[in-house]
Amino acid sequence: MIANVGTHKPVEERQWPYPCLSRVLEDSYRIEFPASTVLGKIPKGVTYQEAGIHYHSTYEKQGHSVVVHRILEVQHQSDVCTPQDNEAWKVFHAVLQRDLRSQVFYQ
Repeated sequence: MIANVGTHKPVEERQWPYPCLSRVLEDSYRIEFPASTVLGKIPKGVTYQEAGIHYHSTYEKQGHSVVVHRILEVQHQSDVCTPQDNEAWKVFHAVLQRDLRSQVFYQ
């Protein structure tokens, strides 16, 4: 689950190589509101592609629901990452945190 990735803050500074995994994670879910609810603004979604990290999220109104789709693809060159990989992950983590905290407005 991508939200779990967002809960683990990257190490502030790494001096040595460390083990890491390439992976693909995908989440899709629907948030349903009562028929009397008026949906307002929904998040725009995010596209991020840097340093072997590809992330894309979409938010779509469907009737009285909001459908959320997120996909995270991490492709490392090796199973051993460098301190520079950690720096790239820190940048991405901030983007992911903003997306996970985005809000749906309704009345």
